Amino acid sequence: MTTRSRPMPKQGRGYTRGYDASAVAAKLEIVERFRRDGMRIFEIARRLGVSDTTIYNWRKQHAKPPRRAVERELAALKLEISHMRARLDLLNPPSNGAGP
Repeated sequence: MTTRSRPMPKQGRGYTRGYDASAVAAKLEIVERFRRDGMRIFEIARRLGVSDTTIYNWRKQHAKPPRRAVERELAALKLEISHMRARLDLLNPPSNGAGP
């Protein structure tokens, strides 16, 4: 009697799986330094021993959010604060100076 084993699931290369966030941040700093010197991404990737796609993924994952997104989030938070203050005022109305 023969037993069949299930095939192993296919796995991607997963370059970034082997790097922690601080290592990626250090590599991105190197990438940006090379970019300022005029080096192209594929040349930098070759020097670092990774694919150019890996560098693009690192940059995308660690990019700062766009300014408009930050402004929208700030506006939403300000609105939420004003709603919370209004609720607080309803629960604890200001006293008019007269005692109970």
